Amino acid sequence: MEPITVSKLNGYIRDLLKNDLLLGKVKVQGEVTNCTDHKSGHIYFSLKDETAKIKAVFFKWDNTRCAHKIKTGDNIIATGSIDYFERDGSIQLYVKNVEPAGKGDLFRKFEELKVRLEDEGLFSSETKRPIPSFPKTIGVITADTGAAIHDIITVSKRRNPNISIMLYPSLVQGINAPTQLILGLKYLDSIEAIDVIIIGRGGGSFEELNAFNDEQLARAIHKCSKPIVSAVGHETDFTIADFVADLRAATPSAAAEQVVYEIDEVNVSLDQKINYIKLIVDNRISTLRVSLDKFKNEMYKKSPVGKLSNYKAKCERIPLSFELAMQKILTERKSKLSEIGYGLSKLDPEEPLKRGFAYITNEKARRISLLSEARKQSKLTINMQDGSAEFFIQDKEESYEQ
Repeated sequence: MEPITVSKLNGYIRDLLKNDLLLGKVKVQGEVTNCTDHKSGHIYFSLKDETAKIKAVFFKWDNTRCAHKIKTGDNIIATGSIDYFERDGSIQLYVKNVEPAGKGDLFRKFEELKVRLEDEGLFSSETKRPIPSFPKTIGVITADTGAAIHDIITVSKRRNPNISIMLYPSLVQGINAPTQLILGLKYLDSIEAIDVIIIGRGGGSFEELNAFNDEQLARAIHKCSKPIVSAVGHETDFTIADFVADLRAATPSAAAEQVVYEIDEVNVSLDQKINYIKLIVDNRISTLRVSLDKFKNEMYKKSPVGKLSNYKAKCERIPLSFELAMQKILTERKSKLSEIGYGLSKLDPEEPLKRGFAYITNEKARRISLLSEARKQSKLTINMQDGSAEFFIQDKEESYEQ
């Protein structure tokens, strides 16, 4: 026997499983374990019993259509197909639908009705009515003695003491419950003052919640002119009323939280909006005031009074301008005279005397700069910085350049 590759072996096993008609659609009952909700929306888990376990995957496009939300520990019946994952060499159950084990015919009827109503468009998001942001009056259809109405009133009054609540007491389980719930819907829908209607109960088993799986109730919810909030009080199981209602709340308390606005938050938000509007108005006023002042100045300048005032100001500046001009001229002239005076001081005959020089004059006070100009025995005067002295020439010698 020739050896084969792992890929060929796994491919052969996959083909065997794919061609098995029994495994193409199979129902498997077991306990959910290792349940993981992936961020992609797919659910990965395993089904086990006392002696065996099989991996399973519940893709997003299938699990979002399923009424029962699985979790670890649930005992379920999973409908799907068996396939072989070649890469890991493992067998997996690809789940198409799940139902709680032990619910039998009741759950199958629920699934059949769900599919039929969905095909008719009763669950379409396009037909959902918006929940009012600031309702004044809320209609409630539930038992008048149960925990549901107590929770709704408590939460609503805590969030907004001014909210009005109108209760239509009704049975919420049993054979007569759907009829009373429908009558309650019609009655509250006819009251103009009511803004939104909450219909629900305080949780229970699948059988106890079955009144909210009634087809006529679903159609009555769909026909209502007012927005409907379902609050059946079960975290994991959905009812037909949940699918057809405009909003699904997990519990009656959650319904009140979602429907009734928080008055303190509204007041804070209102104060913030008022302050914001005031800021915008103040800024606009400031801008207009600046523009108005600018316009007034422009108009004043163009008016006869403004022009006269401008001319007057110019005339008042003339003496000052003249004075400044004269001061400038005088300053320049003084500077020029100082320069001339400094130059003349350099020509002063007395100036060299200050540097240790002297000069000689004859009897007629004329300067003598050459020896030939002085006569023998003539009286001469030598002038120095601090005075003068007379002297006579007794003899003189002249020097000649050869």
